[in-house]
Amino acid sequence: MRPDGTLWLGRNLAGPAIHAEAGGSRNRIGRQTMSISITSRKSITAGAVGFALSLATIAVHAQNAPLAAPCNQFDTVGGGALGVSPGPVGPPLSLGFDVGSGQCNGSFTAARPAKFPSSHGVGIELAMRAEQRSIGQVPNNSGNYLVETGADLTSNPEKPRAWWNFQHSIAYGGDISDLDSLCFVIRTDAGSSVPGPSTDMLALRPVIDDRNNQPNSTLTYDDLYQTSQNPVFGWFPGGYDMNEEGAWTLTLTALRKNKTAEVSICIHTPNAVCGPPPSSKPKDVKARALACK
Repeated sequence: MRPDGTLWLGRNLAGPAIHAEAGGSRNRIGRQTMSISITSRKSITAGAVGFALSLATIAVHAQNAPLAAPCNQFDTVGGGALGVSPGPVGPPLSLGFDVGSGQCNGSFTAARPAKFPSSHGVGIELAMRAEQRSIGQVPNNSGNYLVETGADLTSNPEKPRAWWNFQHSIAYGGDISDLDSLCFVIRTDAGSSVPGPSTDMLALRPVIDDRNNQPNSTLTYDDLYQTSQNPVFGWFPGGYDMNEEGAWTLTLTALRKNKTAEVSICIHTPNAVCGPPPSSKPKDVKARALACK
């Protein structure tokens, strides 16, 4: 912690130091804000903590109001216990999904390919979902998530956040850094907000991994990487219009020893629909994975 209240994250050997904001309002844990631009791991200096995403601002965000009802226990991830974050550290009590404060597991869309190579034979689990910011997950309708336009009314009016967040969960039977590629891309199917290019999630991990008390494995998986992101956090370089109807297809692809795993979800507002899902042809899935190498 610096005297000015900022957290020191480290220095990008190729550029200026990167900092994280400390503090925030109720239940806000681990918020980080930094200016970064898109790049691939090829151009990142070894040991650099800084990363760039579209010359915009990305923030680590993971906070929710206490839930009045029990956590939804359907479509869970992480191979750990259920409960409200933050949870106990380490197996057998570690939570399958543990980011920020007040978060629950459930409502994820996940891919768990049986033959994906891993150190301990349990493979990989790639999962995503949408949530109402500061409230909790929205229902999973076969990979489709209905969200609302407008701002999250609990956010700072001077720095408004969109009504919805999207969240990643990557769980692996080994070290996630051993993956050959972990690539995330947003496709706009309706609306005028244009997303940035494919994002190298391995390079970005030091900046946006929200999982509490890392390293924090579960009974099933050795390494878990989990995030909670808002669309205004730099994912749309030209700006995200939170008052406009829209639909977006989000795709997360992993590559290891020429084997791929991939999951896609649709997030849309009431009067917009997503287009067809991405092609599942092996060559197309591999091309999406290689977009970040």
